[in-house]
Amino acid sequence: MTWLISIIALGILVLVHETGHFLMARRLKVGVEKFSIGFGKPLLRFVRKGVEYRLGWLFLGGYVKMKGEHPDDPAADAEDSFITRPWWKKALIAFAGPMANLIFGMLLFIGSFTLPIRYEDHQPVVDHVSPYMAEYFIAGDTIRTVNGQEIKGWYQFLSGIETGKDNILEISRMGSSVKLLLRASEVDSLYPGLQPRIPPVIGEVIPGLPAWQRKLRRGDLVLAVDSVRVADWYGMRELIVNAPGSSVCLDIQRGDSTFQTEVALDTNLMTGAAKAIGISHYM
Repeated sequence: MTWLISIIALGILVLVHETGHFLMARRLKVGVEKFSIGFGKPLLRFVRKGVEYRLGWLFLGGYVKMKGEHPDDPAADAEDSFITRPWWKKALIAFAGPMANLIFGMLLFIGSFTLPIRYEDHQPVVDHVSPYMAEYFIAGDTIRTVNGQEIKGWYQFLSGIETGKDNILEISRMGSSVKLLLRASEVDSLYPGLQPRIPPVIGEVIPGLPAWQRKLRRGDLVLAVDSVRVADWYGMRELIVNAPGSSVCLDIQRGDSTFQTEVALDTNLMTGAAKAIGISHYM
């Protein structure tokens, strides 16, 4: 599946790149003879407005064939040939391909921020409270609403807090419902003052790193590290960071099934230290 996704992604990049060349050539009134995505014998071919469009079976590149690209081209003397255009128009056509890829990448980046955020499917629980937040919270508090809005997950809890004003929180504490007034002056202390209870559930798996190589997935629950049972993310991370060998054996629950897998240890990309397998917690 990975190689198939890679080929599709490459095909999209090639399509965007060659479309940039194609559109700029047409804009500058340079004749285009062929527009091909892929090489080799065409799987699909049709002609429209004098341009032959092709889809080759070797989906690893593409090209735009313009009229008169070389001096010995029979169409080199045509009015709309590429070779008769001034240097700056030739440069624009050449530059249009990578520019199209750049614009496409920027649009993907911007578009990623418009996608809905996948929140955790449970209400956040406070695991550790700093002294300056002890007035409001104790370990084990379950946060249910922020300013009247029901929340799921720690990220939604923090993003629901409004700065510059008082916030009303409803929490569950030892079986009772408690309402808290978080003063505006204390909002900035909230973020470093609380630590969530994070279950050992895998969120993102970084491509190329050991967890990805062992085919671990988002949503996998880590039950044990080297046969030591884990209850939360912090305990799991501690066992991985302090592992004596060059790998760890993980007990994983995926859906209704469980299995063991040996995962090599790699360098932590965030800190530069050793002992990491390339995962983040579930958000």
